[in-house]
Amino acid sequence: SPRAKWKQPEGGYKEFKIGDLFEGQTGDVDLQQQDVNGKGNFFINSGVQNCGIKGRTDRMAKIFPANTITVDFFGNAYYRPFEYKLATHNHVFSLSGDVIKNELVGLYLIAQMSFLAKLYSFNDMGTWPKIKEQSIVLPIRNNGEIDFDYIESRIRELEESRIRELEAYLIAAGFEDCALTQSERDCLQLLRQQKIALRSFKIGNIFTDFTGRDII
Repeated sequence: SPRAKWKQPEGGYKEFKIGDLFEGQTGDVDLQQQDVNGKGNFFINSGVQNCGIKGRTDRMAKIFPANTITVDFFGNAYYRPFEYKLATHNHVFSLSGDVIKNELVGLYLIAQMSFLAKLYSFNDMGTWPKIKEQSIVLPIRNNGEIDFDYIESRIRELEESRIRELEAYLIAAGFEDCALTQSERDCLQLLRQQKIALRSFKIGNIFTDFTGRDII
């Protein structure tokens, strides 16, 4: 298997308590969905839809730096390569620390934290005092320090393997030389320039009929 081909870290693996690796912070303003106006910084709330990104807001609130990790009270962890603001009513925490060297390390860290989403729910919410006592397993060197070179190489290997798999699929499906139409390129350009507004709609306000059949 591909896993068997991966070189193991020279010092093996070691458990690190989350609270020893990161500093956890919360927002200072109770931002709400109505504060989203397409301007300013990204607004992060709890949940997995769109990785917790609710849109942009220019309402005055604490701005958290890029190259940090957010964890909500459901245990959903995401790496953030951009500045953002946090909701307070749904308990979203910003994790910062020297351990987050770059995006590759950040992606590895959230993968190791993925088990948190299995621990917490509405009935047992993940507060920072709870989360910081959990531990993650990281590769180490012979001197006991975290092996960041190994972490980065593992993420690069995973990215390369996924790209190869995608390329093989596109070739098999006949999409290896697929070009966007002018209309599609125009839409992408408008999105980049933020000239297309996005908003949420209730399903019941869009669809008027339901057949009762399973959707696959």
